[in-house]
Amino acid sequence: QPARVPFPVRRPALNGALALLLLALPLALLPGFRQRWWRDAPPVLSPDTPVAAAEWLAAHPELPGPMWNDLAFSSYLIYALPERPVWIDTRFELYPLAQWHRYRRIAEAAPDWSFLLEEEGISLVMLNPAVEENLRLALENAPGWQKVYQDGTAVIFIRATAERS
Repeated sequence: QPARVPFPVRRPALNGALALLLLALPLALLPGFRQRWWRDAPPVLSPDTPVAAAEWLAAHPELPGPMWNDLAFSSYLIYALPERPVWIDTRFELYPLAQWHRYRRIAEAAPDWSFLLEEEGISLVMLNPAVEENLRLALENAPGWQKVYQDGTAVIFIRATAERS
C-alpha cells in the first residue's frame, strides 16, 4: 500500500495577508498614492518638464502646427497636449532615419536649419534653452520667427507669418 502524503495545512489568514500584500504593493508605487503616503517621495515629474509651457500652449490653440520640440519634451507633450502632435518623439522605431538626421541638424542649428523647418512645414518650435542654445539664438535672430513664450525650462517660437489672430 502506497504511503499517504499528508494534506497540507490550510492557513487562510496567512494566505489572505500575503494576497493583500501582493495587491497593495503595486498600488503603493503609483504616483498618486506614493505622494500621499510617502512624505519623501521623489517628484512625479522632473524639474525640467515643460509643464508651464505646455499649459500656455494649451491656452493658445490658435497657434498653428506642426510643432518641432526638444526630444526630451516629447513624451510629456504627447501626454499633456494630445491634440497637438509632435514632429518627433522618443519612439525611435516610428520615424525614418532621415527624420532623425533632420532633427539633429535643426537642434544643432546647422546652416540649413531654417530650410529644414520650412520644408517640413514647421511653424511652431518649443525648445529647451539649456540644450538647444544655438537654435534659440538662431531663431531669435531670424527675421521669420517670433518668440511668444519663455520660462526657465522652455522657449516657444512661432513663424511670424503664423501670428495669433
